[in-house]
Amino acid sequence: MSGRGRGSYRGRGRYGRGNNRTHKTNFNGTNKKTTTSNLYDLNSASKSTNNFEEVNRNVLTNIRKVYGTLVHQALVDRKHIDFNDSKMKPQRQTSTATDPDTKASEEAEYDTDFKAAIAQYAKDKAAYNDKMGKVIAVLWAQCTRELQVKIEERADYTTHIKDDAIALMNAIEEHAMGYDKSKLKLEIIGDAIRNLFMIRQKEEEELISYYERFKSATKLLKRHFGGQINITSLIDDMKKNNPTMDEKDIQTEEWNRFLAFYFIERSDHDKYGVFIEGLKSQETMGHTQFPKTIEEARAILSARTFERTNTKKSYPRKSQAQITSPKVIKNSRQITRL
Repeated sequence: MSGRGRGSYRGRGRYGRGNNRTHKTNFNGTNKKTTTSNLYDLNSASKSTNNFEEVNRNVLTNIRKVYGTLVHQALVDRKHIDFNDSKMKPQRQTSTATDPDTKASEEAEYDTDFKAAIAQYAKDKAAYNDKMGKVIAVLWAQCTRELQVKIEERADYTTHIKDDAIALMNAIEEHAMGYDKSKLKLEIIGDAIRNLFMIRQKEEEELISYYERFKSATKLLKRHFGGQINITSLIDDMKKNNPTMDEKDIQTEEWNRFLAFYFIERSDHDKYGVFIEGLKSQETMGHTQFPKTIEEARAILSARTFERTNTKKSYPRKSQAQITSPKVIKNSRQITRL
């Protein structure tokens, strides 16, 4: 029969159904008792311990294991899964057969498949909502008491944060990155800008950790600033070279290109300095090799084999006469006389 495609939807959706079972787990990434060093904490971005990105990575990894891919994806993207999206919602197929009997038979099968898909879709949606409710408790338990108090003091805690895992995740990150409700809004925006532009890869810091800190600072700036920063000079140059390109697309592309450059520029130059200077040299000669996104920038640096500058002092090699101490020489003479 033509055009059947039976069973094309099984309720899994775009990201997969995940594990519907729920059970207890230790969300700090270890089997050891939870301590303050592996909890979300206030201003953790400026501390050597309680690093927000490291804690967040451990927590989200374990949430994925317990609550499935959909919940994990929503927390990573900071956006609830849209079950009304055509990629998530099952669509009924229509028979293309020309023979009346064949068409009727296929339509009956499609009706059965569609009803089953709708039932599974409703089940998946209900399971997702149930799991997101449970994740609120998980995230809350991973906060220090000091951080919990700060979040509870927010004016939007009861109306917006308390019953929404995404809003709670955003609030946790804001306070971990230094948000203070007592500050002026302009001051908060200034802090977000400074937090991004003062960032630098620390000595011996892994690239993935630096990347996560950079991404968090970028998201925080965008949230408080109300969007990306439009760099007029870059946008004007792009317009001249691409007069038919949509202006919003140009703004986004140039902002992402700047972030990619700045991510590389603020990386550890002891590791990547020679490579970075090579990129700049190629750029001045008109050979554009700089990446266009932060993800591309991380991939380029990750592929590099670096040699850290040797910071240890070097000393001249000692001669054999210098190595032999006077005491040893005296003993050698004594042995000779014997």
